[in-house]
Amino acid sequence: MNRAGRVRLLIGTEYLNEGGVGRQIHYLVNHLDPERFELHLAVLRGRDLFFTDLFESDRVEARLLNRGRGVGPRSWVEMAGLFRSLEPDIVHLFGGKANHIGGLASLFARLPVLIFSVRSATGSRVNDVVYRLLRSRQSLTIVNSEGTRRELVERSGYRPEEVEVQHNFLDTGLFRPLEEKDREAARRRFGIGEGRRCFASIGRIAPQKNQLAALEALRRLKDGGRLAEDVDFLFVGREYDAGYARRVRERCGALGLDGLCRFHDPVRDVVPLYNALDGIFQPSTYEGLSNVVIEAQACGTPVALSTEGDNDGLVEGGKTGISFSAADTGDAARALGELIALGKDRERREEVTRRARAGVVRRFSLEGQIAKLQETYERLLRERRA
Repeated sequence: MNRAGRVRLLIGTEYLNEGGVGRQIHYLVNHLDPERFELHLAVLRGRDLFFTDLFESDRVEARLLNRGRGVGPRSWVEMAGLFRSLEPDIVHLFGGKANHIGGLASLFARLPVLIFSVRSATGSRVNDVVYRLLRSRQSLTIVNSEGTRRELVERSGYRPEEVEVQHNFLDTGLFRPLEEKDREAARRRFGIGEGRRCFASIGRIAPQKNQLAALEALRRLKDGGRLAEDVDFLFVGREYDAGYARRVRERCGALGLDGLCRFHDPVRDVVPLYNALDGIFQPSTYEGLSNVVIEAQACGTPVALSTEGDNDGLVEGGKTGISFSAADTGDAARALGELIALGKDRERREEVTRRARAGVVRRFSLEGQIAKLQETYERLLRERRA
């Protein structure tokens, strides 16, 4: 602990972008008890910084390693040096390269508590190998999904007791349905014309988010004469995979959907966006825990989510949303058609979205989840000192 008796906590992350990890770190910095924790933040990449306010906040000392140029040997050297100079009580690393770099750097420093957060293990054999090698260095691995926990146990050799599920936290006071006048203003802001209905897939333009499946679902509905004339579709997200993003745009044109679909950059203030939309269609090939889904549900926006992206029962088909298989284009088209039809049935829509929001408030409220993580930090420190 530092001289003031506070726990010195160092948070490490590869990215601080608009994605789930960035938002969770933003919540964490702004809601952990400042009387109990002294906060430090190390970011590996300066590209696509979204939560830039953390570099100006008096709640955390934030820094870019290797001048934010990317992950490499220099990042590892600077992380190891930071461990030695700062002497943190707890190091909490968030995902992917941050776990790799920080885990390897921990071999050259004495850390009372080292925590990995793994958001999704699917699709990376490198992670399997690295996590096996570094497993003994960790005090705990935290995941935000039962699916990710299962993957780590089955593929990376963890014992069940070494992995703890702590779901994402969400400010359900901020993420809420807006008044009708505010919703109409939001629709104008995002260019949704009067009398139009707008649906969206939200997330980085990359294979995991599977925007191609959304295009195929739209094509099936259009070719079958089941796509209403008043429907528009929005893809919101940054182009992370240039090759895939090019394929998405080319496919959109080849299917004759250019007049129906628009592409939009990430949005910092997402509450108006969710409220402006008539529904969210997420055909993800995999997820940890989808922030987009729980944020939309908290805002009273109906969601159709793939079973592949729903390891934690965010959507109960027919009750809190619409469920489908992303691997089955016919099933995806069926789900998108149901989502569009739901907007015409006001009574059923209100029932579905009310149940969905109640579930989010119960499971993911900010106060409860932050308190749980803070208790975990303090428990691990007590165990270390015992």
